[in-house]
Amino acid sequence: MMASLRIGQRTAREWFSSLPALLLLLMTIFLASGEVIHSQLLKIGENTWEGYFQLRGAGILS
Repeated sequence: MMASLRIGQRTAREWFSSLPALLLLLMTIFLASGEVIHSQLLKIGENTWEGYFQLRGAGILS
């Protein structure tokens, strides 16, 4: 019988089977923090340059 690799109390197969859930959780955290970082950068831009929001939209054609 072949010995299985154990990490802690789990086998490598058990770790691998929980990998999709871990990736989904990490992706959710990354996307949620990206929105916060974006809003903070917008706030820094407005504090640094007066009228930053109008300047940002000036290049967009309607």
